[in-house]
Amino acid sequence: MAVTMKLKYIDELSGGRKRFRRRWPKDVAEVRGETFFQKPLKARSGPAMVTEWEALSAEFEAIVAAHRRSLEERESMSPRALWQEAQQEARRLLEGAHGGDEVVRQVLAEDIAQSQGDPMLYRAVIQPDAAPPAYTLADAFNLYEREKIDESQGRGPRNRLARVRKKTEKALPPRKSPLFEVSLFSRSMVERW
Repeated sequence: MAVTMKLKYIDELSGGRKRFRRRWPKDVAEVRGETFFQKPLKARSGPAMVTEWEALSAEFEAIVAAHRRSLEERESMSPRALWQEAQQEARRLLEGAHGGDEVVRQVLAEDIAQSQGDPMLYRAVIQPDAAPPAYTLADAFNLYEREKIDESQGRGPRNRLARVRKKTEKALPPRKSPLFEVSLFSRSMVERW
């Protein structure tokens, strides 16, 4: 008596070949520009195929997790940090380009606009010398964390800062508001007391 097992996400191709094919989640598919993660399997049956299937499933999950982690990191970044990241990306894209600087910038900007890319990257390509966004409360917290909290101190100070950050963001306007406005708000509160 034989036991058969059906593995999910396995397609049979012509000639008995098999492939792993799994649909990307919607948020990942939008960024990657493809609908499926697909790779041909070397093994056609048996334990080798199961091992290969497990490895490809783990690779798929790792890619999705990395994408979502990077999205969460980008959402927590301040506008100024996003601007600096966009400037670095624009320099990298323009690095190997040949031709007049303005012509290359225009072509690259049109490509970004047509593919509905990052507006911050578009601005960094078109206006590389533009003023960066104002500092925000998120920038202040990030600077404090870099400058004042040491790895040797353990997790306590980092956890305390996270609690203060969470309470401050809950009490004050959105994280993306400029630090100058926040400091005026807090100064007026102090003057009233």
